[in-house]
Amino acid sequence: MSGEAGSVRRDIVALAAALLPGLITLVARHRAHASVPSDGRGGFISDADVDTALTGLESLTESLDVEPSLPATAVDDLAGLFGLAELERLALVAAAAPDVDARFGVVYAYLNDDVHLGSLTTGVVLELAGTAVWDGEARARLFADGVLARSGLVELQADGAFLRRTLVVPDRVLRHLLGDDRVPDEIERSVAPLVPVDHAVVATMRALFAEQRWFLYVRSVTGDSAPSFAGRALHDSNVATMHVDLTRAPFDGRPDEFLRVAVREAALHYSALVIGPIDAIAVEHRAALDVTVRSPVPVVLYGRTSWDPAWTRVDPVLVEVPGLDRTQRLELWRQALGDAGIELDPAHAAATYHLAPADIIRGVEAAAVFASSRGQVVDEQAIAYGARSQNAIALERLARRITPRAGFDDLVVPDRTRRQLHELVAWVENRDRVIDELGMRGQGTKGRGVAGLFVGSSGTGKTLAAEVVAGELGLDLYVIDLSTVVSKYIGETEENLERVFREATGVNGILFFDEADALFGKRSEVSDSKDRYANMEVAYLLQRMEQFDGLSLLASNLRANLDEAFTRRLDFVVTFPDPPPAERERIWEVHLPALLPRADDVDLANLAARFSLSGGEIANAARAAAHGALREDGTVTMALLVNAVAREYTKIGRLLRPDDFGEWLADIDR
Repeated sequence: MSGEAGSVRRDIVALAAALLPGLITLVARHRAHASVPSDGRGGFISDADVDTALTGLESLTESLDVEPSLPATAVDDLAGLFGLAELERLALVAAAAPDVDARFGVVYAYLNDDVHLGSLTTGVVLELAGTAVWDGEARARLFADGVLARSGLVELQADGAFLRRTLVVPDRVLRHLLGDDRVPDEIERSVAPLVPVDHAVVATMRALFAEQRWFLYVRSVTGDSAPSFAGRALHDSNVATMHVDLTRAPFDGRPDEFLRVAVREAALHYSALVIGPIDAIAVEHRAALDVTVRSPVPVVLYGRTSWDPAWTRVDPVLVEVPGLDRTQRLELWRQALGDAGIELDPAHAAATYHLAPADIIRGVEAAAVFASSRGQVVDEQAIAYGARSQNAIALERLARRITPRAGFDDLVVPDRTRRQLHELVAWVENRDRVIDELGMRGQGTKGRGVAGLFVGSSGTGKTLAAEVVAGELGLDLYVIDLSTVVSKYIGETEENLERVFREATGVNGILFFDEADALFGKRSEVSDSKDRYANMEVAYLLQRMEQFDGLSLLASNLRANLDEAFTRRLDFVVTFPDPPPAERERIWEVHLPALLPRADDVDLANLAARFSLSGGEIANAARAAAHGALREDGTVTMALLVNAVAREYTKIGRLLRPDDFGEWLADIDR
């Protein structure tokens, strides 16, 4: 590698040295018609200074043993790639010359009549090329929208008189000309590996590339497959590829400069650029994608959103691709586990986690680290951790993320409710087989996901059940409080919901919309504008739930608030009734830890029979009794439990009736 870099360095030095005859002519012409440049404070460049610089530059190539006429391979390659005219090629070399040897800067300052202006100016490069300074076509090549500045090969100071504007070669381009092709930090952190995956759509893309159709937009609703399919098509077409993940890009809301640098970086590596998802760019800034239109290398954009022709002056070829199916995910998981030396059946992971191919590899690596840190082998728990570690954090700005810790043993519900929850888990695990293997996707816009509704009074276990389901599936639970999403302003509720679903796409987690009654009231006939817009909000949510490919759950306190048009579009409606005495006793047992000693007078059966509390209220009472016990001798007594129940009664606004508390009434602190 060092030999190759040395050769490139000799090339650019030789080409810079080839500028000398022209510079000598310009210096002689300047000397006849101009005064010695001075900064007005005693600093100046004398004729002797510039002659010394030129004499030194004449020996520039002697130590490298090359001829000044030797072609510069890197420069010629860039000229061919970017379609540079001879003037632009000359400008690139001349602009880089002061960074090859500082004495070029002395000569430029002399020609610019400015001690402090040691960079190439547009006036000097036009004279050096033997072009009239009023030549409009030549001047246009040195404008900000000319290929040199537009592509980032030079940085142009666009202020002031045209002939005094400077051209400077950016450090990254200079490094390339000197044989150093390390990817700069702002791009390196966004470069992601590509795991090529074959599919029928790959043949379509290969055919487009064979026809020299090199500007594509690949849309995948799930967002996980587009770069892998594009990568496979480019690989099959013998095209090197650079993949830039915009979700990692540090463009701070202004992507135009980042996109320009990414296109240039791909060009410097003579690679096609696969870049996306464009969803990471705010809609108001997507016109910046026009930077990719005039890329000198193939560009494949990808994303989940539909393409808007207003974004670019030339429309890309649009390619719709499906997400990875279960068979493809199964093979990718099997390969990743095998490469890591892990013996584990990948069936559950393939059915549950919809990860991009590269994320599968990283997920397995994270699982191995997780297991190793605990001195264990990689199991399903470790795989669940590894898969969840690939979730982006953007959704956490809109929802509360819960890592499940509860299981079915912690959930006290009727047998029918428990069976429905197990069935819900099975639906999620088998959805791909039902759709792909049995061909039961159905019609319309419904995605692969499962939508459910949990109905029951507050505190009956709806949120806990959602956590249990998430834990069974090895997924995170994202809780969205719909009361914070609903807005009184027209259209704002839909925008808030869209942000939630957009960020949830590609996240392996369950969406749990709590306080759904804030939005899902009884839909009635439209009698005024408020009714109409309320119905529109409900209809919008139903539509997004149907399009969502994950598991979405809603929680409502009152079944009566839901009309048939809503419930027909759900896969599950699970009812959580108020617990009867037997269940209340079990809930008391669950929430009073075994480590907490109980006095002989504690009678949970009697407590459950007398006091009609929900599971959440019992949990609160048990916690209050435990705190009371720790304030005394560490033992929970019946008096402490009754006082905790009375505390809950007061909180929820119930009367403390003597008939309820009976002989314990005297134990209550009132």
